[in-house]
Amino acid sequence: MTAQRSSKPLKSMSGNVSGTISHVSRLDPHTSLTKESEPNLPTRIYPQNEFKKFTNSEIEQTVAQRFEKQVAQYSDRLAVQDRSRSLTYREFNALANHIAHGILVVRGEGNEQVVLFFEQGINFLAGIFGVLKTGKCYVPIDPSFPEERNRYILENSQACLIVTNSANWETAEHLAGGYCPLLNIDTLESDLSKENPSLNFSPDALAYIIYTSGSTGKPKGVFQNNRNLLHNAMNQINAFHLGEGDRIPLVHSCSVMGAVRVIYNALLSGTTLYPFDVKAEGLNALRLLLIEEKITVFHSVATLFRYFAEIFRNVDAFPHLRLVILGGEAMTRKDVEFYQQYFPDRCLLCTGLGSTETGTVRVFMLDKNVEISTALVPPGYAVEGVEVLLWDEEGNNVPLGEVGEIVVQSKYLAVGYWQQDETNAQTFAPVSSDSPVRRFRTGDLGKLLPDECLVHLGRKDFQVKVRGYRVNVAEVEAALMDYGFLKEVVVMGRELEPERSPGETSLVAYLVPKGASIDTNEIRQFLKQKLPEYMMPSAYVNLEKLPVTANGKIDKRALPAPDLEKQLERNFVAPINQIEQQLIATWEKVLGVPQPIDIKDNFFELGGNSLVGVRLLAEIENLFGRKLQLTTLFQAQTIEELAAALTNDNTQLTESYSSLVKIKSGGSNPPLFCVHHMGGSVLEYYQLAKYLGEEQPVYALQSIGLDGKHKP
Repeated sequence: MTAQRSSKPLKSMSGNVSGTISHVSRLDPHTSLTKESEPNLPTRIYPQNEFKKFTNSEIEQTVAQRFEKQVAQYSDRLAVQDRSRSLTYREFNALANHIAHGILVVRGEGNEQVVLFFEQGINFLAGIFGVLKTGKCYVPIDPSFPEERNRYILENSQACLIVTNSANWETAEHLAGGYCPLLNIDTLESDLSKENPSLNFSPDALAYIIYTSGSTGKPKGVFQNNRNLLHNAMNQINAFHLGEGDRIPLVHSCSVMGAVRVIYNALLSGTTLYPFDVKAEGLNALRLLLIEEKITVFHSVATLFRYFAEIFRNVDAFPHLRLVILGGEAMTRKDVEFYQQYFPDRCLLCTGLGSTETGTVRVFMLDKNVEISTALVPPGYAVEGVEVLLWDEEGNNVPLGEVGEIVVQSKYLAVGYWQQDETNAQTFAPVSSDSPVRRFRTGDLGKLLPDECLVHLGRKDFQVKVRGYRVNVAEVEAALMDYGFLKEVVVMGRELEPERSPGETSLVAYLVPKGASIDTNEIRQFLKQKLPEYMMPSAYVNLEKLPVTANGKIDKRALPAPDLEKQLERNFVAPINQIEQQLIATWEKVLGVPQPIDIKDNFFELGGNSLVGVRLLAEIENLFGRKLQLTTLFQAQTIEELAAALTNDNTQLTESYSSLVKIKSGGSNPPLFCVHHMGGSVLEYYQLAKYLGEEQPVYALQSIGLDGKHKP
């Protein structure tokens, strides 16, 4: 790339752009890499397996047409499998067609928005293809996300229909509030056609609206058409050599962009897809899935990979894996070391660069012989039809090797932000009035190495990635201000434990209260009603006032790091035996809190949640050879209680499985019985029980089958 001036420079939009490229750097955003710190890169690596190339000419069709060609070619091949059933491409296509004809009976033809409201599994996937076969646009909503957020998405998307099933009907009906009709796929007429609708509509027809965090404090919908969706799938299928014999688990929620990539990569290439709920089923069950189903490609966020790799360190455990793809977060040198030490020799490791707005921009693959000299792995090399420019503040290209803002130029960017025409005209700016090529300013900084490998140098602003999810801190700040007792709020991403967990970003909330200091436990409970788990701050700092720069703006660089040890002050109670010492070390590892944890500390009060819980139980199983249920954490919430359960060989906690879970006993009030959410677990009811008082006994009914032994 040569230095040249753009004929129509764009104004800097760092204050308006919400599209954060999916790569977060630990480096100062304004730090240039010296020659000595540049990666020592090997020759570019490609997968060596045979596959059928997805050509550029094949994107001039609809997603439904591309999928139906896979069905015709691989009709008897396994398409999808979850815990309840498995379907071939022919059977899965018939289910999607049945749903499509049900939608057409209710709504007729024409492009309009249809909400999909399902738990993770085959129904959600069939609903996606059912909507696409009608020529309509789907809006995925996860029932496990907060009601307030889901209601906003429903209203903002202007959906004309909610497609759901019996399991989610009442929740969907409450969400609709009588203003949006519902369609239950479980009650569709059996004689409704299961043949392809074969409707004619353009590749320009909208395919989906995916909601991310918005700079105004509200979720922002990014919408895309069929052609551009296929182009992005083409680049990934070709880069990863996906096709016959490949088997991929889907560990993302179907409502986020990570799932979009995995779903189409698999089902538009003849690959088998395994939707899997990690929180409900656990890391051990995921390990068994990889082994028993001979998984060949594992695609997840880096955080989940780290949890996984730290627990299962057996180079022979996954002999069929040929590719591990880490998206959503920066890949660190430690991730590469894990891969090199514990995964098969034939397996490649892949990272890259992309966002909801741009699709995949760069891809970088490593083998077991690679040596990475920097803390972070560069996102790599170009993909077809997508160009990366590096601009200075005036919109001029910077010389090769110098740092500039990453600008993505392509015909295949997202169509825009839903109902934000004015923002779209600036954010997705055309190269010229008569060109289909547009440019998207990412707000990320980077530089090009001599071989055109892109090195990512962090954000110009403070948008962050948390466990693979893009979070615009403005939405978290807006939720905190709704609390009513705060004068000012700032939320930013920080590495709380850079030595223990390099590259892992957590949210820190800085609060200026109106009166006395804020009870952080109380504010956590408030936020849980408004925000998904991944948007919850991990630490809170009370300040008398926010630091400001000379021109009166908030000086985020002057905000102090949270004193985690002060947040955990207590009367320390030391361990009294080896089991308690081992459990303390395990808690410190999985919770990422500073030492010391004592035997009276509560798992939930230290930040424990369902995802951390499944990792903890996997560690305990490896350490003690005892398989505990997730609900054990209700009955043994402290180190002392958990150690006693293990010491006394309490088989009720470790071996038996009951749908009835005692969350809190005692008290004179009539007992309250809670029913599990769509994931089957009841762990989330802990906080409810805590706030109902000492006189209120609370029990819950969890789903059969969470232990992996019984039929769901």
